[in-house]
Amino acid sequence: MARFSLRFIALCLGAVIGIYHLRQEYLRFETSDVPVHSTVKGSRNDRVEFGTQITSTNPPASYASKLLNKVFLETCDNTTIIPDMPVNHIPMGQPVDPYQIVLLVSFNKYQYYEAVPYIELLYRDYFQSILYCGPSEPPEHMIINFQMSYVMFELESERDIGGAYIYNCMVQAINKGYDARGILYMSDDVILKVESIREYNWNEIWLADHWKGHNDSETTDLYLASFVDPLNQPKECYLTDVTLPCNKTLSQGWFAKLKGRILMAQDELLEKSKIETERDDQIFTNFLQFLEKRSGGKKRFFKAIADIYYLPKAYWNQFHKLAEVFLKHKLYMEIAVPTILHGLEKLKNHPTTLIGYRHHDPSVVIPIFFNNTDWYAWHPFKLGLLLHGDSNRIQVYCSLFHAHWYRHPRHIK
Repeated sequence: MARFSLRFIALCLGAVIGIYHLRQEYLRFETSDVPVHSTVKGSRNDRVEFGTQITSTNPPASYASKLLNKVFLETCDNTTIIPDMPVNHIPMGQPVDPYQIVLLVSFNKYQYYEAVPYIELLYRDYFQSILYCGPSEPPEHMIINFQMSYVMFELESERDIGGAYIYNCMVQAINKGYDARGILYMSDDVILKVESIREYNWNEIWLADHWKGHNDSETTDLYLASFVDPLNQPKECYLTDVTLPCNKTLSQGWFAKLKGRILMAQDELLEKSKIETERDDQIFTNFLQFLEKRSGGKKRFFKAIADIYYLPKAYWNQFHKLAEVFLKHKLYMEIAVPTILHGLEKLKNHPTTLIGYRHHDPSVVIPIFFNNTDWYAWHPFKLGLLLHGDSNRIQVYCSLFHAHWYRHPRHIK
């Protein structure tokens, strides 16, 4: 019996040791000097509903900077700058003051959290706060090592398009009540020119609504459809002159697919506007009136790619209340966000996003992107592929630092 007990104990110890080594292998960025008493507190439900910030006994900020420097060296050691890459003749250094805005970075799949170290390398210290948002908790070692603040959105079902309702991240970011000028939302596969942000008006909404394509050609990414006819398919409108009748054949299938949901959302917005009193802030009344003026008619909704946009603090309350209605009726981000933003303010002189080149060589696109001072963001650039040995993408990413467009990691605090 004693022999059996000793054998059982030995097997248990072997299993524990095996699990320990597997965990250490998984936590590839975690090292031995992380305090062993680090903990993460708070229930899942608290974080989902209220966007409660993670509280933890974290390593000091200097540890995060050392870790980032290590990640950079492991990634970029012995890499060279890509051909035709423009060089910033005033190298980026430590900002005197971080931008007084929150950078909100979203992930529509759990595995994309692997890009966090590369995002931190690019943007850490340039923003007052960085808030991450995804469908689940990030890996614990990343929360601890990078002192991550995060919130989560929930997928309605596995059949949902990944990220369709990810504008809930903005709602939760607003819930956190940041003392900031605004919130800059972007998906994890956006490259942002940090030095260009200072050139734009932080009191205005930014939403890119057009593509830059081959040979500097420009095409709109903004679409508008009318839903006044409840019996037939919606019709697209003429953006060059919204006063014309909407009689164009649909080119955007989501307008047809979501017609029922759009009409239900429209009905609820109208009902909420009817019960607003003069003492209320008239959010729904003002929104419907301005949207009608901006779009040229009633029951018109916009569609655009919304992987990056900026919301000033003056509009947080309006966006929050309107987004709740759009989320309730399950309208996709590409319809909800542009419709809300165009119904809050006349968008003008907003920064331009380079959208497209999805299937083109990043080593060709990045030089074009940084040569054009009018563009402040490019989508998409998949940072997660760096971990999978994509040598071309690694060289492109490292060239951002070699060309001095981002602060060298040794200067990160």
